[in-house]
Amino acid sequence: MADTGIVLITGCSSGIGKETARFLQRSGWTVYATARRLDSVEDLRREGCRTLELDVTSESSMASAVSAVESEAGAIDVLVNCAGGSVLEDAPVHEMRMEIWQRTKLTVVFVTHSIEEAIFLAGRVVVMTPGPGRIESDNGLDLPRPRDVASPEFKDIRRVLGAKLHSHHGKKAAA
Repeated sequence: MADTGIVLITGCSSGIGKETARFLQRSGWTVYATARRLDSVEDLRREGCRTLELDVTSESSMASAVSAVESEAGAIDVLVNCAGGSVLEDAPVHEMRMEIWQRTKLTVVFVTHSIEEAIFLAGRVVVMTPGPGRIESDNGLDLPRPRDVASPEFKDIRRVLGAKLHSHHGKKAAA
């Protein structure tokens, strides 16, 4: 994949989503920054990002946003998902995300605090240390799909990743 391309980012109204959009836009990517309310990403539009209204809890909203980007840009190279919500609790949203991935095979980056969600969706899980964030471990996942959260293999991976994540709980990473 090229060093730049078309990126769709969810959850850009604040935090990691907003800063990721700024960073990638300054790095030369064509950024589609999304949020539930367009006024919350107006600053990103002024900085050069393209902005779209998108509610990740709505299948029609997700489909509309993806369609709009594909119509304008031709294809999405990377999806960065920073929007809230748990795919384990919202099966239709999870199914829509998996359908987009299966259709496009694009790179998807999910930012989550849920170990179960990460294992359920990911091909690999990167565990970060507390601020300043550094990579603690990069873990490839070799679990068949569809994934069963009750399987012994899923539970084993959850235990290992949980131990890695909580090994830094309450501590700051060395600068």
